[in-house]
Amino acid sequence: MTPATRGRRYSALRHLAWSLFGNRDPQRCHMGMYSAYFDASGKKHSPVLFVSGFVSSVKKWLRFEREWAALLNDFSIEGPFHTTDYVARQGQYKTFRGQDALCEEFEARAVAVIKRNTYKPFSHGLVLEDVGDILTEYEVPDGYTDLPYPFCAMVTSTTVIHWIHTHNRFKPDDEFEFVYEAGDDDVGVLQKLFYQHHRQHPIFRRKDQHPQFQAADILAWRHARLVRDDVVHQKRPRREPFFGLFRHVPHSSTCGFLGKEKIRTVLDAWGWVRR
Repeated sequence: MTPATRGRRYSALRHLAWSLFGNRDPQRCHMGMYSAYFDASGKKHSPVLFVSGFVSSVKKWLRFEREWAALLNDFSIEGPFHTTDYVARQGQYKTFRGQDALCEEFEARAVAVIKRNTYKPFSHGLVLEDVGDILTEYEVPDGYTDLPYPFCAMVTSTTVIHWIHTHNRFKPDDEFEFVYEAGDDDVGVLQKLFYQHHRQHPIFRRKDQHPQFQAADILAWRHARLVRDDVVHQKRPRREPFFGLFRHVPHSSTCGFLGKEKIRTVLDAWGWVRR
């Protein structure tokens, strides 16, 4: 244990920041240290898949960890928080059944913690059937047949990088890392594409070690649910969980649904050859 960590709760983010950013304490470092955390909603055989997350400074993310832990404790939730189980009122979330006022209080506080400790949401998704149709139009490079998750992750990361380059908050010597939940589909394809186009390696970490993924999980679930309702006409819930996320966290052009034309535009930009 170093002097900087003595007496503090262990933080996997702090540990990661020290290892990536030259063992500098993010609370005391004057250089900008930023990270983006992403989670996915949907799998290979789901009708819809989204990859979503938030960008913030390491310093703000550390504050998020403290506030998020306090929030879950106040509502007797043992982390990590899982949006799907919460919405279904399964397991430890049974106490929320029929308790609209309790749900609204928890969700409002959760959104407030996310808003206070992040700069911007980034989220992109698609209908998996569209990808299957479009891949028949291209000479698909070896190893890239399972594309939906890495495709959404790449579009989202590219949007983040464009935002960084056009935003006066950031300076040339700022350090920036992209962190994804370990265990999602086809991370090997994402690793190859990410380095090919960004000349940087993405980082993969476990959800139970990084509560930042829990904020990303809420955003990914919310966006996937909206599109899924339209695609498969799924019955909408009696109340809309986390609706306040749209009211209080500005999405602007950093989030979106990728239709067929957009998918083709991205593949053409990657240099993929049409049949």
